[in-house]
Amino acid sequence: MATNLNIDIKLLDEAYLIGNFKTKKEAVNVALKEYIQRHRQKELLKFLNKIDFDKNYDYKKARNRWIELSYILLYGQKHFVEMIYI
Repeated sequence: MATNLNIDIKLLDEAYLIGNFKTKKEAVNVALKEYIQRHRQKELLKFLNKIDFDKNYDYKKARNRWIELSYILLYGQKHFVEMIYI
């Protein structure tokens, strides 16, 4: 989609050089992606210190349980039981 924009050429040239981009279009696209990412990260900051942390949570146990459930879904309960006892 062709779009005409009045962009500050000094800023565009500096971004183009700093980022070592092949085209000015690439420089603009990367800048837009970084802008969006930064603002999404700012949105996440509102949750800082609002989520409870469970000191007793065992992420390894939860991860293993997820692997077990995935295996059961893929191959069925019978194969999972055979895998445990092999």
